[in-house]
Amino acid sequence: MIVSVAFLSGCGGRPRMEINRLDLLAHDAARGRIGDEEVGKMSGGIRALMAVTGADTAQSEAEFLRQYGATEFSEVFAPEVELKFNQLDIQEQDLGEARQILSEELPELKFPSQVYGIVTPYRQSVMTVDSVMLLGLNHYLGADFEGYEAFGAERSRKTPERMAVEAVSALVMSRYPFESHGGEATLLSRMLYDGAVTAAVKRALPSKSVKALLGTDSAATEKMISEEREIWRSLAEKGLLFSTDVSVNSRLFMYAQSSDRIYPGCPGRAVAYTAMRIVESYMKNNPDAKLPDLLSPTFYNSAETLRMAAYNP
Repeated sequence: MIVSVAFLSGCGGRPRMEINRLDLLAHDAARGRIGDEEVGKMSGGIRALMAVTGADTAQSEAEFLRQYGATEFSEVFAPEVELKFNQLDIQEQDLGEARQILSEELPELKFPSQVYGIVTPYRQSVMTVDSVMLLGLNHYLGADFEGYEAFGAERSRKTPERMAVEAVSALVMSRYPFESHGGEATLLSRMLYDGAVTAAVKRALPSKSVKALLGTDSAATEKMISEEREIWRSLAEKGLLFSTDVSVNSRLFMYAQSSDRIYPGCPGRAVAYTAMRIVESYMKNNPDAKLPDLLSPTFYNSAETLRMAAYNP
């Protein structure tokens, strides 16, 4: 799939990466309000969406879009998305800035040629097909949106400021996937990898808060910051750092009201915060370390990394 690059200049000179509004086009298509010219302009995004949904490739793009826009989930979420995101200037500037920064910091990381906003029925909010990225805008309507009740604690990550964070995270993890060297991965290895990904996102999006980076709410974020020492001590004393239990390790990273396995009342996602802090300490004590170094298996699988981080909250 060959598509053109769409970059614009943003306010105050910030670079900007356009998010093409395929969600609006689909909504209009269901009402017979678009023509072949509008469809042709977004052909790359439509084809990517057809690939994601497993649509019949023989179907015309216009007919697919009309049917997609008429689905129940589109009818429910499209008006809400349009109301919430009359414009996406901030998100477009975030993506443009991230692309500019990471083109130097992570030159092997390739940003998509085009980005399309969609309404999606899937839990996955960021999808890539060839050089096209699809962003499920209905995943970022705000933590208090009534339609997110079924997501429980995960609602905290469904905010507009998380859109660029999750897009960049997905690109970094796709280019630098976690690799375990021999045997089952320990929680510590997973934490170091997660912290390295967060470091890359933080470098790309320097204005993002800890809350935005981790996808936690204000109360949980403040609690993690104030109880950093206790969280670390409990992880170490309970031997959790070297746990190879996939189920336990996965649950510790999940969005939850609490991480009681660490200690009762410990905030959910505490290991993600600790991971971020360990990597920050490593970078402070090893200033020559570059992002590609941190995203290498030799970093997050090494027994020496924790010692070199000198993390001592």
